[in-house]
Amino acid sequence: MAKLLRIFPPLVLFILIFLSVIGYFSKTFYFAELASHFNVQYAGISIALCLIFIWRKVWLKWFVLAIVIAVINLIPIFQLYTGDQPATDAASFKLLSINLLRSNENSEEVLYYLNDKSPDVVVLMEYTPNWDKVLDTLKKQYPFRHAVPLEGNFGIAVWSKVEAVFEERYYAMDEVPSIKTKLKWEGEEIDLLATHPTPPTNPFDWDARNIQFERIEKERIKNINKPFVLIGDFNTTSFTGAFKKLKENTLTRDSRKGFGLQPTWPTWNKLFFISLDHCLVSDEVVVINRKTGKYIGSDHLPIELNLTLKNRL
Repeated sequence: MAKLLRIFPPLVLFILIFLSVIGYFSKTFYFAELASHFNVQYAGISIALCLIFIWRKVWLKWFVLAIVIAVINLIPIFQLYTGDQPATDAASFKLLSINLLRSNENSEEVLYYLNDKSPDVVVLMEYTPNWDKVLDTLKKQYPFRHAVPLEGNFGIAVWSKVEAVFEERYYAMDEVPSIKTKLKWEGEEIDLLATHPTPPTNPFDWDARNIQFERIEKERIKNINKPFVLIGDFNTTSFTGAFKKLKENTLTRDSRKGFGLQPTWPTWNKLFFISLDHCLVSDEVVVINRKTGKYIGSDHLPIELNLTLKNRL
C-alpha cells in the first residue's frame, strides 16, 4: 500500500502531462481533441498534486513539474477573465441562445424563461416539431422568424423582434441546417449566423463539424467588413484547434473575453462542466454583458448577451 501511495501521484502527473500536450494537436487528430477540452479539470488535479508533493516533501522535484502543468492549463482560462467590460448607456439588443434538448419535458420552465428574459433575438437549437408547437404562444412577440423544425438534434430557429431577413444554409450535411440572418438594427445591418454542427463523437462527425467551420470561415471572408455575430452550440470548447482556427479566420473574438469561462454543458455533471455554447463577434460589435442563463431542463445552459455596435459608444 505504501508503495502504491508513492507511485500513484507521479503516475497521475505523467498522465496529465500526456493529456495536456496531446491537446495541442487537436487540429490534426480526432483523439487529441477529446483530450483538449478539460483545462479546468487538469489544472485542478495539478494543484491537488502540488499539495500532495509539498506534504510528502521528498517529492519536491515533482512539485515544480505539477506547477508547470497547472500554469499551462490555467493561462487560456485566465485570458477569458481579462479585458474591459464597457460601461455604457448606448442602445443595445439582447441576444439569447438556447439548446432546448429535444427530450426536455420542462416546457413550462422554457416558456417562463423566455417570457421573463424577453430577448430581442433568440436562437433555438434542437428545435423539433414538438417544440414548435409548445412555443407557439410566444411567436406573436417575434414578428420576424425562421425555423427548421426537425426530429432529432439539428432543428434550428431564429426569432427576432428586430427587422430581419433569413436564409437557410447547409455547410456540411443536408440534415444540419444553419440560419443566416441580416438584422436591421438602429439603421445598421448586422450579419448573424446561428449554427449547430454535429458533435464530434466519432471521426466522421469530427470531420463534418470541421468542414462546417471551414465553409463558414470562407463565407465570412467574402463579407469581412460587415458587423458579424456567430452564435450557437459549436460542439467544441475554446481550447481546441478547430475553435481557435474558426475565431482567427473569421476575424472575430470570443464574447466571453472579460466575462469568464461560463461553462454550459453538461448540466447534469458539474465535475466535467465545459463550454460548448459560444458567441463570436467581429471588431465592430461590442459585448456589454454576457452570462449563462438558469437551468431550464436542458443538458445545456442558455447564454445571454447584450450587444451594441462600436459606433454607438
